[in-house]
Amino acid sequence: MRLAWRPARLPPDQRQDSAVTYVALCVVRAIAVEKHFRAIWIWLKARF
Repeated sequence: MRLAWRPARLPPDQRQDSAVTYVALCVVRAIAVEKHFRAIWIWLKARF
């Protein structure tokens, strides 16, 4: 008895979902990093 062949790749909708999730995480991370550096910059300006 042969097992049904299944494609190794994800269906297009799932691949698109994972791409959207990846982009969303990158955007959130970029915003967090930008806020962090802005806070450091303000702190440094206040000190010197």
